Amino acid sequence: MPIQYHPDLGEALWCEYEGLAPEMIKRRLAVVLTPKACQRARIATVVPVSTTPPEVIRPWHVRLSQDPLPHGGSSDVWAKCDMVNVVSFARLSNYHRRWNGRREYRKLRVSLEDLRRIRGGVLSSLGHPW
Repeated sequence: MPIQYHPDLGEALWCEYEGLAPEMIKRRLAVVLTPKACQRARIATVVPVSTTPPEVIRPWHVRLSQDPLPHGGSSDVWAKCDMVNVVSFARLSNYHRRWNGRREYRKLRVSLEDLRRIRGGVLSSLGHPW
């Protein structure tokens, strides 16, 4: 179900990517990079997260210190900072799990240090020395 609020800076949400390869093409976690103070109407800037490591690690590939998912696997999780997107809230939904037949929603976040490194990765992907 799409979110109805502006997500917090550093919040991790499910994002429905419906692009064409080599764009992101499936549902995956994405980290929000825009604070509420931007007052953007129903859009947010996000960076997708993947458990698939890059073939060649570049400055815009940021390995997170931990998986944002509560029961994430032991594999590495990467922010793909060169694939930053501005998306509608209609593409974003909260993490949830079923509990007693009902959905239990939980807010996921990345650490402040991971958020700082993700922002640096975005700058690197734009050619800015980081």
